[in-house]
Amino acid sequence: MTARRSEKLLIPMLVAVLSVVTVTGSVDSAPTVAQRRELSAARRTITRASLLIRRKKFDEAEKTLSEAGAAIKKVIDAAKLKPTDRSVAGLLRFLALQQRQLTIKRGGKPKPAPSQAVSFVKDVAPILVSRCGNCHAARASGRLRLDTFAGLTRGGASGPAIRAGNPKASPLMLRIAATNANQRMPKNGAALTGTQIATIGNWIAQGAKFDGNGANTKLRSLKSADGGTPKGTPKPGTVKVAKATGREKVSFVKDVAPTLTTLCATCHGGRNGRGGFSLATFESLLRG
Repeated sequence: MTARRSEKLLIPMLVAVLSVVTVTGSVDSAPTVAQRRELSAARRTITRASLLIRRKKFDEAEKTLSEAGAAIKKVIDAAKLKPTDRSVAGLLRFLALQQRQLTIKRGGKPKPAPSQAVSFVKDVAPILVSRCGNCHAARASGRLRLDTFAGLTRGGASGPAIRAGNPKASPLMLRIAATNANQRMPKNGAALTGTQIATIGNWIAQGAKFDGNGANTKLRSLKSADGGTPKGTPKPGTVKVAKATGREKVSFVKDVAPTLTTLCATCHGGRNGRGGFSLATFESLLRG
């Protein structure tokens, strides 16, 4: 009797234990053999991306890491795994490590989004005319002429002023964006605005393309291929010279002209004054 009673009690217990084991087994999912192969392939893909990062092929490395991440996610979703599951946790850490490495090698910043196209004629030329034309035209300082596109690309005594596609290596950008006032251009003048610096930098980054009607055409007269003129280009016009009334306390002839002749004529005398600014006549003084 005792044996039969024990047998009757044991059978339900075994059924209960088997039920628990079955339920537990259904919760703890595991990747299939095929899925494990996919994870192994993803690991090899991440390793390949690591080599690309070392070779500074950042765009290709980014694409490769993205492919690896998508493959891992596919297995996780299909096998209903958690990111902490030991079959994928180490692989996810490896992926995250290479993604951080890519960011660091790129300079600690994500890949910048492409900016809008910058026109040399409409966006860059007006800045060069208004902020650089006084010193870098005829009789150019440092032999760097910025009154034509040809002069800009030719550069000056220290070499080319711009390096297409690389603003950080372009001397022009280094000078206008310098934080040291003694190194920054324009010399003895107000610094360019952040927008102006960004405009020139984006233009160089986009390949420093020329969309004008002539590389040797003066920037003031430059027109784009579609016939447009630079924004802010002054319209030609006649200069009105006011005549003296005789009641002025300061005489231009007696007081002002001698000072201009003594201090300014060396650079701004004659018709071709530096920066296109001539002080040869009163009219040219007003014209600027």
